[in-house]
Amino acid sequence: MNKYPENAPFIEYVLLLLRRRKRISVTGASMLPGLNAGDELFVNERAYANTLPDEGDIVVAWHPRKPNQKIIKRVSMVLDKGCWLIGDNPAESTDSAKYGIFPFKRIIGKITYRC
Repeated sequence: MNKYPENAPFIEYVLLLLRRRKRISVTGASMLPGLNAGDELFVNERAYANTLPDEGDIVVAWHPRKPNQKIIKRVSMVLDKGCWLIGDNPAESTDSAKYGIFPFKRIIGKITYRC
């Protein structure tokens, strides 16, 4: 596999080199049909440093029960104390329907590009 996906926009590469983006791979089927297992994503870990997520944002968050596992979910609602996160494929998703509100501190960053 290439170190950098060939179809990512140039600015995403620049931001990756400047350490303003990270890469993450999709695992599982919780975000089908939009995100497939093996898709490469760019993540802006600074996206919410001074602002809250918007409804519809796709984010990376820490799993509430598995401390070292990251999950990819869509922001369904932004509430006072955190976000309601959902998977696009409810039949395969473990999300706020099971774990409740995800505190803002558990949100790692915003997906900026899918390769």
